[in-house]
Amino acid sequence: MFLKSVFQNKIAVNILFFLFVFLSAFSFLFTFFLHNDDFLIPLFEKVNASLKINVEFNNSPKENNFHLFADNYELKPNLLFENNSYVFYQTLKDTQTISFYADDISYKNLDNIVINLNKNFYYFSKKDIEKFDKIKSKYYVLPLSVKYAKNSSFINDKGLLHKFCIYFLSIFYNTNFYIFPLLMLFISVLIYQKNKDKINLGFNLFKNNAIWWVLLIGLLLRLQDNSIPFWGDELYSATYAGGIDSPFIKTFQDPGNPPLFFILAKIWQTLFGSKEVICRLLTTLFSCASIYLIWLFVKDNFNQKAALLAAFLFAINIYSIHSAQEFRTYSLGIFLSLISAYFLFKIIKNRQNKDFIFYSITAILMANSHYFQILILFSNFIFAMFKLDNNSRLKFLYANLFAAFSFLPYFLMTALNKGLLDSSFNNLPFYNHKMMWMMINILFSNKIIPILLAVVVILFLSKKLIVEDKKLKSCYLYSFWIIFSLFLFSYLFSVLIRPIIKSYYFVFAVPFISILISLTFFVNFKNKFFKWAAVLILIYNGVFCFSGRGYYIDKNDLLVIRAEEAYKYSFFDSDKFKDKKIALLMFDNIKEYKDYYKNFYKNETQLIMFRFGYDTFESYEEKLLNSKADVFYLMYHIARLGEFIDYFGKKYKISAILTDKNVVLIRMMKK
Repeated sequence: MFLKSVFQNKIAVNILFFLFVFLSAFSFLFTFFLHNDDFLIPLFEKVNASLKINVEFNNSPKENNFHLFADNYELKPNLLFENNSYVFYQTLKDTQTISFYADDISYKNLDNIVINLNKNFYYFSKKDIEKFDKIKSKYYVLPLSVKYAKNSSFINDKGLLHKFCIYFLSIFYNTNFYIFPLLMLFISVLIYQKNKDKINLGFNLFKNNAIWWVLLIGLLLRLQDNSIPFWGDELYSATYAGGIDSPFIKTFQDPGNPPLFFILAKIWQTLFGSKEVICRLLTTLFSCASIYLIWLFVKDNFNQKAALLAAFLFAINIYSIHSAQEFRTYSLGIFLSLISAYFLFKIIKNRQNKDFIFYSITAILMANSHYFQILILFSNFIFAMFKLDNNSRLKFLYANLFAAFSFLPYFLMTALNKGLLDSSFNNLPFYNHKMMWMMINILFSNKIIPILLAVVVILFLSKKLIVEDKKLKSCYLYSFWIIFSLFLFSYLFSVLIRPIIKSYYFVFAVPFISILISLTFFVNFKNKFFKWAAVLILIYNGVFCFSGRGYYIDKNDLLVIRAEEAYKYSFFDSDKFKDKKIALLMFDNIKEYKDYYKNFYKNETQLIMFRFGYDTFESYEEKLLNSKADVFYLMYHIARLGEFIDYFGKKYKISAILTDKNVVLIRMMKK
């Protein structure tokens, strides 16, 4: 009776509602600040950048009385391997100043200090160190210019935008920290839902513009930290295939990628420049447009609530954010596949000629953006054959034939002989059915979600347990079919013809997974128990962070292979070897790469190309022996550094610095 009387009183309802809103907001903020060091978001990593400091001595590091401090805390020294001339330090804590203590002998033996702050790289030679400010006897402080973000008070602070992204995504990716604030939020939502007439918050402002708020969140997540140096494939897009000065014919010469993105890359760089952050804005725009297209597609073919959920799932998905921050064709392909879905459903509903024309144009662009897009076009064709009448089927066939003909120039010029017939191209692995199932599990976060979605498809087809909804059914079956066929056709092609699969190509399935999951929340089961069971299973199994919890596309091993650090380190460090010949071992055989980093390239430096990850120690040694250089610089995986030292340590004096968690920069000198 008491509760009933409370909820009948407008003032009491508002007080109760705002109490739970306050408790939720306060507990969210408290959790942010209490656990910010504990949050671990794939791709975004920690709140602070990892501050890595490498200090080199002319004699053994163990013989020096040297101490490094982050503010008032002394950092622990580490050696990457025995007899390395560099000592390695790192910290994730908020740091305002870096200082060190060195007695006279240690200071004399100090040769250089190298600092890596993720996207920022600093090299201080002996001459630079001599200019450091001395705060007291034998204590020196590093320049204040060493900083991740210029306007931050901390050296390794990534800024407010990064903090927002970490805190926001942690609600979905580290939910275990938010049990109490989420419970308070849930109660406040329940109170609002039951008493909308008594609580006037102006929610219509948010409700009517919800897609723009989702787009804003998606944009902020995609803009964060997209200025890190290019990795190999991005560098290829920006120079060899899509560079401003690169001949146009080279847009057609990549055996694995049709020319469309490279043509767009060439135009974009001509208009706006070639900086990493500028280049990646192109793919960010495609990704944000895809958020809107998901909303538009689901809204037009089912309802607005499901559309908002689907758009939101895609907006916060780590896999889609990753593709938006990469100067490659994946965001473009997602964008085009959604346009094709939109016009396909227009054709199915209206059969208007203009929709066939728009679909044909989209199909032409898809066929020339990525070969997985051709698999989606084939899947669209099969789906359409079940939905269209004979006359419309013929028109749809013509629309697809135009796309096929547009693909022929690239196919005959490059893809056939260099990609399809050359089985060694790209060293693509063969995926058996167990590996494919493993990929599906990781993409969906676990085994339960794909099984549940497949069960719902079966129930739709059997017309049991589910209340018939033709719009929902059509949209649901299409999304499931695109995902299923993408795995099926790529697997069959790999088995019957040649391997074509790289795990991160399945990013093209992500928008349709987002749609499929959102629609599952709106499936009307005849028994409410099944509906709530399905919803709880989805939420419990991490549906808001699919392809993020296991980080399905873990490109970290690739992303850290950046030419920029190698160029900078060799450029600065080789100054002390002016009487010796220098060689830089680069990770690919594309000579245009060096032009991108021409400011950090010395004309007398010899470039020795090798295939990063593929060359054997014997092939390394052959290239080293054939070189006239005395000092070599190269990048290598830290996981195999021990083997590398064992193999080359007898003939070369080896030193190494750590620039990121999987890659070291190595200096080798002939003994």
